[in-house]
Amino acid sequence: MLRKLSLAWLSVGETDPVTLIRAAADAGFGRVGLKVVPNAGSAVPPLAGNAPLIRDTRRALAAEGIEALEMGGVWFTPTLDPRQLVPSLEAGAELGARHVIAAAGDDCRERLVANIATLCALAAPFGVKVAIEFIAYSPIATLQDALDAAAATGHPGCGVVADALRVARSGTPLAALASAPPGSIHLAHLCDARREAPADLRAESRTQRLLPGEGELELSGFIEALPPGVAFEVEAPCAALAPLGPIERARRVA
Repeated sequence: MLRKLSLAWLSVGETDPVTLIRAAADAGFGRVGLKVVPNAGSAVPPLAGNAPLIRDTRRALAAEGIEALEMGGVWFTPTLDPRQLVPSLEAGAELGARHVIAAAGDDCRERLVANIATLCALAAPFGVKVAIEFIAYSPIATLQDALDAAAATGHPGCGVVADALRVARSGTPLAALASAPPGSIHLAHLCDARREAPADLRAESRTQRLLPGEGELELSGFIEALPPGVAFEVEAPCAALAPLGPIERARRVA
């Protein structure tokens, strides 16, 4: 069963992609979510524009028999130029990733949708699809917001990612997942959390998630509500596991 699951880079902390791949393989996962798009302040070395690291990552994927599911997320700020992401799309596609995640950091809906549409157009020649992530503290807060934004791009390949924590914190009913248009949900993120939301939702999202089964979210119902064929990824950054190395953290997640 683990061979069908992807291990997101956030689940094992700030580590390089080769170490992530080896940790995932050791724990029994068959896929990984890589950190391809550069983010300011992140200790994870970006793959985009790093030919030696891309080569080493490609070799590690082949040696361990691991697939790259997705290439990480892009925060669409008001100043982001999607054309700057072409090197990231190229690197991710070279490694076999077929999804890039888009998150909203722009309150101007018209500009936000236009930029996501541009990313869709840039990604299509690489065989990469865009999945919009809805986040309660962002301008795209609910599943319906994400579905509407995806439709507004005019690109049929644009869809959404359903994250168990995002679903709970946005108040999105599980029935809404079950009734989403066919093919609209590309990815699903698994994690757990306490039933009661904390004051700081962003901090919870980045460092205070729980491993699946250790919290109080309705994970069984979440999984059952999703359509067949959705790709699952464990994204559970947990500060309590920070003292552990990537291999031990991957084993704990498994």
